[in-house]
Amino acid sequence: MFKKLLYTIMIFIFCFYSFLSAQDYDAHTDIVLCVDASSNGTYFATGSADYSVKIWNIMSSELVHALYGHSDWVRTVAFSPDGNKLASAGDDQTIIIWDVNSGREIKTLYGGHSDWIRSIAFSPDGNTLVSGSDDQKVVLWNVNSGREIKTLRGHSDWVRTVAFSPDGSKVASGGDDSTVRIWDVNSGRTISTLRGHDDWVRSVVFSPNGRNLASGSDDGTIKIWQVSNGRLVDTIEYAYSYIFSIDYSPDGQRIISGHDDSSVNIWNISSGSSIELLGHSDVVNAVAFDNTGDRAITVGDDFAIIVWETYYGDFLYSIQGEYYYDEYYYDDEYYDEEYYDDDEYYDAE
Repeated sequence: MFKKLLYTIMIFIFCFYSFLSAQDYDAHTDIVLCVDASSNGTYFATGSADYSVKIWNIMSSELVHALYGHSDWVRTVAFSPDGNKLASAGDDQTIIIWDVNSGREIKTLYGGHSDWIRSIAFSPDGNTLVSGSDDQKVVLWNVNSGREIKTLRGHSDWVRTVAFSPDGSKVASGGDDSTVRIWDVNSGRTISTLRGHDDWVRSVVFSPNGRNLASGSDDGTIKIWQVSNGRLVDTIEYAYSYIFSIDYSPDGQRIISGHDDSSVNIWNISSGSSIELLGHSDVVNAVAFDNTGDRAITVGDDFAIIVWETYYGDFLYSIQGEYYYDEYYYDDEYYDEEYYDDDEYYDAE
């Protein structure tokens, strides 16, 4: 009896670790830069410095599709509202639209940007796509034709983040000029320029009801703005590091944030309290709630994708690539993921 029980336990352990190995075999082989969850609650997608886009089943963690079409880092992914399409973009200055069910490329959008594309988002009806780039431009695209609709100009530095309002009438953008802009989609004009951050703005997201806009910055704050008048409503301070990515929960009561110190926080907006999620070992590049708000997905420089339960911060599972840590030495000082050329400094981020 004891031998049979021991044998059963051994088989279970073998199957368990075989399962983990299978999942890790499918993992990204470089930094994971972006994540988005589908509105139907079935999938999430990730993009990486390994040039690939991957679609995963959020419940089983199984790889559904590995999509190859980009020739450089993939910095941003976005599902269409109906969940049938996925858009991806990055350093090759192109936007690829994929069919989620088949994994096939539908079309490629190009010519609108002359530098890295850092952020994309679909309009609520799925007919328009917005993109933000290091060329300081925000571009609106017709998804069906693949043609550029209009270019929104106003930022004086890299545009790191864009978002559509829930009613589709507005676009928000933020970037290295430390400002957040709200644009009118029809006219292409700036409605308001929100000033209050002291450093790069890396992430913007509208509240589900569209009344507020949240922005996350390298100044260590999340600011919440009233969309109608541009007034600052609240500031959440995280004093320990840069804020790389934020997302609203579907009920609008919480915000999740990912940071460069490898931590993740989920904030209760009304109380200001938070729970901390510890599992990454390097910069957390992107975060996203699923459609229920019960789960969240985080990705980072440690090649890891982690899925969490969001009310208690429980770890659910991870998909871990083989991680290495690069150190570059210059004048007896060490820098992580930074490059130097002819006495000029370049940040890989």
